[in-house]
Amino acid sequence: MLRNEISKLRRTQIWVVIVVIPALSVLLGAFNYSQNVEVLTHGWGSYWSQLVLFYGLLLMSLGVAVLASSVWRAEHRNHGWNQLLTSQRRPGRVLLAKIAVLGLLAAAMQVVLVCLGLLVGAALRVPGSPPVVMLVATVLSVVPALAVAAWQSLLSMLVRNFAAPIGVALLGGVVSFGLVASQSPLAYLFPPALVSMTQSLGSTATTVAGSLTFATVAPLLLASALLTGLGWAAGVWWLSRADSRC
Repeated sequence: MLRNEISKLRRTQIWVVIVVIPALSVLLGAFNYSQNVEVLTHGWGSYWSQLVLFYGLLLMSLGVAVLASSVWRAEHRNHGWNQLLTSQRRPGRVLLAKIAVLGLLAAAMQVVLVCLGLLVGAALRVPGSPPVVMLVATVLSVVPALAVAAWQSLLSMLVRNFAAPIGVALLGGVVSFGLVASQSPLAYLFPPALVSMTQSLGSTATTVAGSLTFATVAPLLLASALLTGLGWAAGVWWLSRADSRC
């Protein structure tokens, strides 16, 4: 089933999102670092912090939202819904495959981010060495991205309009920024906020960034897993009801 979902994306331009979103983050971060070298004195730590600042706050979650709309677009076109609802595939497995594909695409975005970030950092001759802590945080960010994928998948399933779920993601990014900046416990209930908090672990760009320890990582991963499961369950419930009406 996972292979079937991947095959639906072959004729799409989904690779543009996977490349452009991380590339934009690298360009913004590199520009900001190069213009403030006198202030940003921690070498690679400062450079990488600038790189992931806007990426974690908004761009990564926004990218996942665009990917989710793209993944579900095939079902909204060419009688895809009729084929899906009349097939023998269980709703839980269908949604799990969708979320898994989105997780793989989010991981691909992270690979692009790391590769471009390292290349541009080397070109700028950033002093020191790449911060292992922040590279690990970049990898861990795929976990909360699954929570974003689950809920954006639900929105994209319910709403035929391609842009509407993306607009919700933008609004969610603004709300999450406020929750993270105020260090509100409610941030653990918002998938985009979890992405932001995980991606910023070890960062020197914000005063609210946590360190990479078990005490900080475990709650983030646990909340991400729970929200992913809830998003999946909500989608299964709706899809099962839609299936029963056919």
